[in-house]
Amino acid sequence: MLVFVKKNLHSSHVSFDSSSEMVSFIINIDKQQVGAIACYRPPYQDHVSSFFISLNNHLNSFEAFDLEEMIIIGDLNFDMLDSKKSQEISDFISIESLKKTRVTRSFF
Repeated sequence: MLVFVKKNLHSSHVSFDSSSEMVSFIINIDKQQVGAIACYRPPYQDHVSSFFISLNNHLNSFEAFDLEEMIIIGDLNFDMLDSKKSQEISDFISIESLKKTRVTRSFF
């Protein structure tokens, strides 16, 4: 996992987990701290529950910070256009009070 942050933005590292291919960090934008998690879930990963456990752990790593905004970015490889295949991610989005901003079809 590789994340680039523009030089004029102050960022700090919160946590990194190479086994789950996730990195979480804080970016200071206009005197506001924004939490971010960049993640990748391979399409062949069968253990979806372990992905959500890791993602939840990363979300919890921000509890010590007073964050108003949180961003999760990456390639999660869930087919959001197929309700049967996307139930687990849809449940997670609902439980964590998140909203989807972009859904794209696979190129393969």
